Amino acid sequence: MTLATVPKRRKRRTSATAPPRQPRAAQQPRQTRGVKKTTVALLQRELDAAGRQLRQAQEQQTATSEVLSIISSSPGELEPVFQTLMGNAVRLCEAKFGALYLHEGGTLRMVASHNLPPAFGEARRQRGSFQPPAGGTLHEVIRSKQTVHIANLAATQAYAKRHPVTVDSVELGGIRTSLGVPMLFSSQASVAMETCAAAMGSSPRWFQLYWSRMDGLMESFVRRAESCGCDAIVLTVDTK
Repeated sequence: MTLATVPKRRKRRTSATAPPRQPRAAQQPRQTRGVKKTTVALLQRELDAAGRQLRQAQEQQTATSEVLSIISSSPGELEPVFQTLMGNAVRLCEAKFGALYLHEGGTLRMVASHNLPPAFGEARRQRGSFQPPAGGTLHEVIRSKQTVHIANLAATQAYAKRHPVTVDSVELGGIRTSLGVPMLFSSQASVAMETCAAAMGSSPRWFQLYWSRMDGLMESFVRRAESCGCDAIVLTVDTK
């Protein structure tokens, strides 16, 4: 027996009985979607950057408050102020440790430190005053009066020539990257320049003067800087 099958014909629905077509969801062009994603990414980066700046400003404000608190509790004493400065500087720079040196008569003397490795700290204290080796961080800070960053201290000529100061830094301190920052007198400082000058002895010094419309105040700062033995004036002007 042969069985033949024939597909059943469906009745066509008239327009009156056919269900209405559902509209397709509107799709945005790919180019528009890409622009929106880029905009969101840019906004997120700007938000992250603003958050970092806010945190840094808060940390700096906290550090300033700590220094002012130490100054008010120890008037005329610079050692606790220096120690607080070093602790805040190490924290803000996310460094492992730091030291503050006084430049006097061509030599350097450590006057404050924070979290130094014991062997390195002891070696530096026993050394007392020393001449910084040419090409090293401290020498370049003195020479340029600017912030100096050395990415690899072991790759410098001072270490290649086995200068004791640099050898101690690399082998006892474990220092690889070094950052040196000069300190200047400032018209916005929280400690009188005369007090700082008395503690610095014969060390060379510069004065940072913030511009003011009060001529008498400017002249007073300049005369005080001259009497304190400042070699130069760094003028700072804020512009919009």
